[in-house]
Amino acid sequence: MTGSATPTQDPPPVVVPEPVDGNALAGILEQLSGHDLTVSGCECAECGLSLVLAQVRVYDRGPGIVARCPGCDAVLLVITQRRGLSCVDLMGMSRIEVWQR
Repeated sequence: MTGSATPTQDPPPVVVPEPVDGNALAGILEQLSGHDLTVSGCECAECGLSLVLAQVRVYDRGPGIVARCPGCDAVLLVITQRRGLSCVDLMGMSRIEVWQR
């Protein structure tokens, strides 16, 4: 019996969605806090970059919303919603400034 080679197929390429800027967070954050937090200052816990939330890179095409640092790509913020409950994880921020009205 002679062996026959089966053609191998390359796996399909992984498509990573393009990020949008942090202004995409405005609606959900205002619903949760009652404030426009996109003008709030924050600091990346990984690289120390100081910025405002409007400057982060937002990926909102998955099951949740992920905001990443434009300097080092670290995850700064994750928002998920399930059954009417919103969970906000600020794990990648060493500081956030929320201004009172």
